[in-house]
Amino acid sequence: MPVLAYCITELEPRINVPATGVQGSAIKSLQESGLRCFVSNYSDQASTKPVRELALTFSRVLQDMFGQIAIIPFCFPTLLSNEAELSAFVRERAAQYHEDLFRLRDAVQMEVQVNFQQADPKTGLTKQSGKDYMRARQLRHQKLDAAVQEFRRAGQTHLQDWRQRDTATGIRGFALVPRAAVTVFLETMRRVTVPPDLNARITGPWPATEFFEEKEK
Repeated sequence: MPVLAYCITELEPRINVPATGVQGSAIKSLQESGLRCFVSNYSDQASTKPVRELALTFSRVLQDMFGQIAIIPFCFPTLLSNEAELSAFVRERAAQYHEDLFRLRDAVQMEVQVNFQQADPKTGLTKQSGKDYMRARQLRHQKLDAAVQEFRRAGQTHLQDWRQRDTATGIRGFALVPRAAVTVFLETMRRVTVPPDLNARITGPWPATEFFEEKEK
């Protein structure tokens, strides 16, 4: 029977796992190559609920486990034909999973999203030269980046690593911080101010997915 993969953890410490997950199926713990994998049976025929509702259930299961231990989460829905296929999948990547979980064992990911309150203006575009338009966009990006760097500097005391990338509407910063420092880090971030034409949103803690080595490849 197909199985839905939730996440991978180290064998220890033992954690409290929700009894059921998506579709009300029992969550099972499988051991492979010194790792623990959490799965549940999945049936296409049993999916009478909207996909969004299933995804929310999946997310709640992950958050429950992440509150207790570092996890490598799977995207929803990651389906494998059976438990043997999942074991083979994990076995092939076990060395990297071990390395990531050990390195990020006591760390979490916090995120800062900065964008303009108004979208990139298109009015008057026909009156602008291509050079002027690109210069205006460059200046907007510089303003976004300057705001993101303010958040980075403010949290420097607790930062173990930092990454950022452009999005369709702004810049997204990813901070790797100790799990024990989340409350203080959040308080520090909330004291940062941005120009009135910008919005800033801070979220987390999340699993440190942006810092997995496999993601960099």
